[in-house]
Amino acid sequence: MELSNALLVEDAVENGVWVDYDEETSFQIRSTESKEYVRAMQKNSRKLKGELAKSMSAARKVTMKCLVEAIIIDWKGITDNGKKLACTPENVERVLQVPSVRDFIADQATEQANFQRESMSATADAVKKGS
Repeated sequence: MELSNALLVEDAVENGVWVDYDEETSFQIRSTESKEYVRAMQKNSRKLKGELAKSMSAARKVTMKCLVEAIIIDWKGITDNGKKLACTPENVERVLQVPSVRDFIADQATEQANFQRESMSATADAVKKGS
């Protein structure tokens, strides 16, 4: 293992990377290692502190709020009734009501390979070859 390739790239962690959901849709997301996510998690966990120990729904609320506030930065290819949907906190919340999208975003934000130099270089090389 080449350590320099395995380390997370801070710019990618904090400012996000693009991940493809399908052929038409992609999301710009931050890592769950980002300062923004850590702040959102701390803030939202404090708000529901008493509830967190008692119920899974409280934990889901915290996770959802953190995805909305700190993980999704932008998107491409999201429409509603054929019209492009702006990436606003309200619309992010709506989009995350789709379980497959919510699970995809949560998985991708925790997938450290998305934010490592080695995988980012491989993605850039693939894009160049496809051009």
